[in-house]
Amino acid sequence: MKSLKVNLAWNFAGLTVYNFSQWLLLLILARLADPRAVGQFSFILALSAPIFLAAGLNLRLYMATDVSYRWRLTEYRRLRTIANAVAVMSVIVAGFAVRLHWLDMVALVVLAAAKVVEASSQLEYARYQRAERFDLVARSLVARSAFGPVLFLLLFAVTDQLWGACLGLFLGWLMAQLVFDRSATEFVCKLEPEEFHLPIRPGSVRSLFVEALPLGFDQGVSSLTVNAPRYSVQYTVGSSGLAVYSSLSYLAQIVSMVGTSMAGVFNPRLARYYRSGNQKGFIRLIVFLLCFAGTIGFLATLGAYLFGDFFVRNTLGPEYVNRELLVSLMVAAALITLQRALSKVLESSHKFGRYLALDITIAAVVCALSPFLVHRYGLVGAAYATVCAYAIGITICGYLAIRVIRSLSS
Repeated sequence: MKSLKVNLAWNFAGLTVYNFSQWLLLLILARLADPRAVGQFSFILALSAPIFLAAGLNLRLYMATDVSYRWRLTEYRRLRTIANAVAVMSVIVAGFAVRLHWLDMVALVVLAAAKVVEASSQLEYARYQRAERFDLVARSLVARSAFGPVLFLLLFAVTDQLWGACLGLFLGWLMAQLVFDRSATEFVCKLEPEEFHLPIRPGSVRSLFVEALPLGFDQGVSSLTVNAPRYSVQYTVGSSGLAVYSSLSYLAQIVSMVGTSMAGVFNPRLARYYRSGNQKGFIRLIVFLLCFAGTIGFLATLGAYLFGDFFVRNTLGPEYVNRELLVSLMVAAALITLQRALSKVLESSHKFGRYLALDITIAAVVCALSPFLVHRYGLVGAAYATVCAYAIGITICGYLAIRVIRSLSS
């Protein structure tokens, strides 16, 4: 177990590199292909992400906060295998439902295989997170960030096809998993109790599924919240417009995902404070977390306003420059980061029902506003929909967090 400061440093490094590498995939396509390819890649990502996140049941969060080792590793792995199979089949059905071109369909299936590798690694990351060894998570993420984009670039250059790029991503992530995760897992295994490695108990996988189901549904809902504006852009503006929106939104998403995932460093300790009734320690960590999230959001928005045009012009190209859209997306990312920081109160106390209801409300607002605002304001309307939804989410989440904190003093 390492200190919070050390874990924060490692987690920040790993997540920043990894999330930047995801944007780098779009940058590669923007430089080597036309905007339609960027738009199509963004669309299949948006199509597959909610399905995989919903089917995955957010088992990483559940395992990381299961500090009493209620469930066994074999049970988590069995449920993960079933979830991956369901996700792949669902993605294929979704691809046929939206009538993808057959080459895009091949790319979607290969991307689904890459997401299976990613989902399997998440269980190992949960074990590192529960042991508060975020250095192990960071090293694995950096490896994926190196292998994935390099092979993505190489195979796209060889095949000149989106499916080839996705195949490169799959191979890169698989290499990182085989090389780095295995040795780290062997180390963490020594820190875990023996009963964690016992065989599956009768009916346990079903019980774990029932308990984790709200988390999985919530993950799917949260992903839908992020991707709903992209669906509206795709069907209102088209693939070229989606290429611009997605390329800039992924820059903003780096901020929100890094900020949100950084907050995950606090989950195991917050869970222990909640379980022991340590209200002062609980409040202290939450206040620090909110200050941290607010600082990240403010700096990102200021940087986008001052330097966004220069950065986008010299990376993606002049056709992707849109200051109003980028700044609006950064404001949305700041609000997402704050809301997710507050949500750690609900996660660590296992108030998953309230957590789910909150995210459903946010998703409903985004889905309701996106078509109208995109039609009226174009690409920036998609960002406005997200801003409005998460402003409401912060208000509701703040109220729920106060109720949980007050319960610790009773």
